[in-house]
Amino acid sequence: FIKRAMPDCGEQDALQRIGIEIVALGAGFTFGTESTGSHREYAERLWKTAVEKINSAAYDMIVLDEFSYPLHYGWVPLGEAISVLKGRPPQLHVVITGRGVPPDLIAVADTVTEMKEVKHALRSGIHAQPGIEF
Repeated sequence: FIKRAMPDCGEQDALQRIGIEIVALGAGFTFGTESTGSHREYAERLWKTAVEKINSAAYDMIVLDEFSYPLHYGWVPLGEAISVLKGRPPQLHVVITGRGVPPDLIAVADTVTEMKEVKHALRSGIHAQPGIEF
């Protein structure tokens, strides 16, 4: 939900190489521009696609990468997201990633895992590195 449509990051490139379908549509990760129209527009469009795929019963797993951000900023209504997820096909696993997942979504989730940064090279002035951060 944040990454651009072109495979400009390591995750997208690696997944496409092994044949996993990726539908990416975002303005790219930025700091301080979360309220801009392009982020909202892309999130709304991608959410419509996600809903179609969730309801299609064609998948065993769908990953909504960085979906917590559209929920946090109100680009996707939380109540609508919860309703869609509750009504998903029984065999479908939906994985949502990102920081700050709303408590109401956590309450209806089957499993919740929280990863916490203990130490990161970026904090020491080491720039993002190919194969590590992208």
